[in-house]
Amino acid sequence: MLCNPVPVEALYDPSAAHALMLRNLLQRSGDADLDAVRAEGAAQGTAPGEARGRVEHARSLLQRVLARRGEVLDAGQLAALEACTDIARLDRWLDAALAGASAADVLRAR
Repeated sequence: MLCNPVPVEALYDPSAAHALMLRNLLQRSGDADLDAVRAEGAAQGTAPGEARGRVEHARSLLQRVLARRGEVLDAGQLAALEACTDIARLDRWLDAALAGASAADVLRAR
């Protein structure tokens, strides 16, 4: 059994104690590097987070363009907009809104 010394800061710093505990658990399961596990987790979370951010930004832009033109989305249209996660469709809707289509026409475009 491998005995690692406990760093002094782990005795008074809760985050250092937490990191030490995670390192020990990872070593027991065969993963020796906490930083590599954290980096792998961050990489897995980045792509979906970026995609969600692009979708939210496209929705926001579309709502802003329509609002600037005086178009008000009813509850059904707003629900359709919020339900859409297809960035290509949102881009087409935004192009239609920029071309002057009404909110109803924009959201009918596929």
